[in-house]
Amino acid sequence: MVVLSALCPTLPHFGACLVDCVKRHVRMGKIRFNSKHLIGTAYGEFYRVDRDRLIPYVPEEDNDDEDAAVEGDNRGIIATKANQGLDDQAIQNLKSEGVTGEALVQTLVENSKTFKQKHAFTREKYIKRKKEIHVNAVQILRPTIRNLHDAFYQHFPDKIASIRVDTLASLLMRANVQPHSRVVVFETCSGLMTAAVARQLGAESKATIVPFSISELSTVLAQRQALVDRTEAIPDSDVPNMFEGHQRDRARAHVLLGQCDSLIVAARYRPTNIVQSLLKLLAPSQPFVVYHEYRELLVELMDEIKGASVNVNLAENFLRYYQVLEKRTHPLMTTEPRPGSLLYGTTTHRTATSCTRTLYERAVALHGPTSTQDSAAKAESGAPEAKRPCPA
Repeated sequence: MVVLSALCPTLPHFGACLVDCVKRHVRMGKIRFNSKHLIGTAYGEFYRVDRDRLIPYVPEEDNDDEDAAVEGDNRGIIATKANQGLDDQAIQNLKSEGVTGEALVQTLVENSKTFKQKHAFTREKYIKRKKEIHVNAVQILRPTIRNLHDAFYQHFPDKIASIRVDTLASLLMRANVQPHSRVVVFETCSGLMTAAVARQLGAESKATIVPFSISELSTVLAQRQALVDRTEAIPDSDVPNMFEGHQRDRARAHVLLGQCDSLIVAARYRPTNIVQSLLKLLAPSQPFVVYHEYRELLVELMDEIKGASVNVNLAENFLRYYQVLEKRTHPLMTTEPRPGSLLYGTTTHRTATSCTRTLYERAVALHGPTSTQDSAAKAESGAPEAKRPCPA
């Protein structure tokens, strides 16, 4: 998988899109070509698309002279189609004759009646805008977390819960994601959050991904209720196998109880029940971060957990892009605000103890206590430990 970026005069990743090299065709606006031509290309290189082929392309560098005089005035210019000497049919004829995009842009500049009268900065914008339209050039980008986020955020923001790149960076920082740490991630961001955490953990760390569709939740709950309501005779020959299976499942679950280093939740569902269930896995004095598009749901969660956690805060980041050029540095004129807030805090011994005890009581009610867990519970209560017969 690679990330393609089209040329744009403002943002470096404008028009970015994800491309799977297994698929046959790639479409980026007017740019269309077969994806098999991407195999063997180098990251960071520019290519011009010409009749379903990728031709190496070297974009022209901007020769900005800081001491050059700024000439021209746009006040007397009226933007009409009559200012351009070439009509649409003439432009199509030039393209059909095989004229390159650079030559076509130069022809448009020469046939513009008001080009020389425009302001120097406006002339530069005019050339870049025409190149964006007529020069079918793309850049091959490495599928990094930043590039993947830019592609998702521009075209499919709902698939990543509309999380901005600065909010994503702040989330990873507040969760203290570092190599060899045990991080619990619950997300519905198309795997972007999991990939970002795996990138921070490093190559030597391990990741266990358990995909689960929320649409299957009703089926799972119905099956659980059916098992509770139904009693069925079990043959004695199956008891040892079932007992071993329960012991193995409880041992796996007990390994995570109170042993994880941080918790990250970024889902489009109500976070209160999710966070309260997953906080059982964190050890005391460990960070947790929750992201959601709607601040009201985080306020509700904050009221539920602030009594058992410390340093609970609700934050919202602000990001604005700036154009940084000589004599024309300013913020971008248009921007699209995205919702989203972060709730973060630190667990305490009270949080871990109460949550772990609740989960332990549920496990005892379903399967009965294990020998080590039962001994620990009896030791806390002061009652003598009873011996359990081994199953046949």
